[in-house]
Amino acid sequence: MKFRRFSAAFMTADKVYGRKEKFMKVKFVQRLLASVSAAAMSLTCMVLPLGENFSQQIDVRAMGDDVWKQLYAEELRTFMQSDSYSDPNKDTMGAMFDLYDADNNGIPELFISWSGAHFVDVEVYIYNDGKLTASTVASAFGVVECNSEHAWIKCETGSTGAMFGDFYEVNGDSVDEFLLYSYVQEGMNDYNEPPRLNNKECSYEEIYAVIEEYNAYSWDTVGRQYAIDEATISTVLATSATSATSSTPETPNIVVLGDDMGAGTDLPEGAQSYAEQIGSYLNANVTNFAQAGYTTEDILACVNDADVQARLAEADIILVSGGMNDIMTPYINLANSYIEEFGLSDFSELFTTSREDIGLTDSELLVRSAQLNNKASENKAAAIANINSIGEKLSAYDAQVVYVNVFHPMNTLEQYDSLSENRKNAYDIGVINPIMGSLQSNSTGNLNASYAGIAETYGATLVDSYALFDKLAYRYSYPMELKPYLNEEGQNLLAKQTASDMGIFMEGDVNGNGILDTGDAAEILVHIADLGAGGNGTMNTLQCAAADVIADEQLDTGDASELLIRIAKMGAGAE
Repeated sequence: MKFRRFSAAFMTADKVYGRKEKFMKVKFVQRLLASVSAAAMSLTCMVLPLGENFSQQIDVRAMGDDVWKQLYAEELRTFMQSDSYSDPNKDTMGAMFDLYDADNNGIPELFISWSGAHFVDVEVYIYNDGKLTASTVASAFGVVECNSEHAWIKCETGSTGAMFGDFYEVNGDSVDEFLLYSYVQEGMNDYNEPPRLNNKECSYEEIYAVIEEYNAYSWDTVGRQYAIDEATISTVLATSATSATSSTPETPNIVVLGDDMGAGTDLPEGAQSYAEQIGSYLNANVTNFAQAGYTTEDILACVNDADVQARLAEADIILVSGGMNDIMTPYINLANSYIEEFGLSDFSELFTTSREDIGLTDSELLVRSAQLNNKASENKAAAIANINSIGEKLSAYDAQVVYVNVFHPMNTLEQYDSLSENRKNAYDIGVINPIMGSLQSNSTGNLNASYAGIAETYGATLVDSYALFDKLAYRYSYPMELKPYLNEEGQNLLAKQTASDMGIFMEGDVNGNGILDTGDAAEILVHIADLGAGGNGTMNTLQCAAADVIADEQLDTGDASELLIRIAKMGAGAE
């Protein structure tokens, strides 16, 4: 198992706020939600022809990394290369897909809807014993209705008074039609065409009785939940978790191991480390063993601790960062001695202050840079050995292990371009190159190459923070203060990248349950209401990033409204 995915339950108003003290906030949220939902729901009623419930909101990531996922993904990618996907004569609303466990056997069927046109076929793919079989069923506007209790699929549609119904049953690896009806509504039957059941003439009373009988069952509308593109296929079918079809969502357990990244060193009050944001996003139980200043030796000792091992055995997700302090501690100690020796206010002055003021010639600065260079690799070999040992030990646990590699905390001086060529050379030798030479992942014998190796060997997830913060250390950390850890903005960016690499982040998915629904819009409105009433909001920065569906870097009712409209369009088969 890789990552057992869990639904984050929507936080009700009573849970977020006290019943009495926050009553006005709750009423405000209710009014906002009602007003914003009105337009979206009217759109849904206007264009969605079938069923009262759109889709069985199934999170396939909850079902494990099984063969059916791979086969479904391959089938969708094959479809993307076919004429059916790119046919210019096809309805402009385009192809979409959905997943629904129509026969209630624990593995959903794949529904590929060619378009959102009124009358269009839907391909149903069934996984059985390591292979796929395909069947074609009729649909209206690219969607069908399903009843998983009886393994039924139906399509009911009509045009200018003529009504048609097709009922199918999923039997093992086939979809078989068992009922077909057609009739022209009474009063519009100018052609005297009689009603038909299974191609045999019958009375209107018989037709109406059959329709009433079957429509009394519960039906979910299925067919156009997801766009067919690489990003969506990878998100929906690549990452797994626990069964979301369970009536009671479980709470995931996250264990955090590491250094200042996981600990959130020096963050302002109320801010969260990347790991804590992941925990909040998934509504998880988080046990954080990360500590400021921890080296890979400390992390390995933590992994070997019996109490920690007990928590790891219960973990669904293990988040790991480490190696920064191994490289940076000896380097920082020497750099601080230079700051004290020359009476500098910060490390940058070693390179930006004129040689007359600092009393250090360019040649002498190069010597100091070479000394710094040597310090950056002092503990490299030991750190690499520890990383490999950590990877081997954590591979024994039944959890998704996520490694965050080491970013370069000193690789950009904001004033770099204004330096003389000699000073640039000294900065390259003493600041950029030595740390880069210990971290680069494209060269064996470095820390990040080791992280890449254990991720590949043990099937873990690798988050490339080195690339994420490349040449941006001055913005997201404290290089000139010689503090090798992320500031609040850096932690927020890392949280989003980690969630994305884990396959749990999707624009609009505010509550982190892997689907888009009205609960996400409600979360946005609760957050806005709390801010409007003088609070700090109810969402963390990762949730806020998902909530900014308009992408204007601010949250308001427009984001909730846009999200509701998108959900309605998805339900109706529009892009």
